Amino acid sequence: MDRPAPLAPESGFPRGATVLLVEDDAVLGRRILAYLEGRGAEVSCARSLAEARNLLRAERHDFVLLDMHLPDGSGLALLRGRGGRTGSVLR
Repeated sequence: MDRPAPLAPESGFPRGATVLLVEDDAVLGRRILAYLEGRGAEVSCARSLAEARNLLRAERHDFVLLDMHLPDGSGLALLRGRGGRTGSVLR
């Protein structure tokens, strides 16, 4: 049986978890990126729904941290287009 990955210090998610961060505000995006990377996450960043869709097609992510108000639509549109392959949604 595989053992779960060790948790990153003070994080609550596995070290090396892959995260897609979708945030159009550059300052907030940098802060969130630094926080996640500081806890051992591997982070890909998108600033629009179009960029996020491209990254979701090209890469596998354990988590998606999603802005609800993006320049090209609601972040929920990205989740709706996942065809039922979405885990938990926190608001």
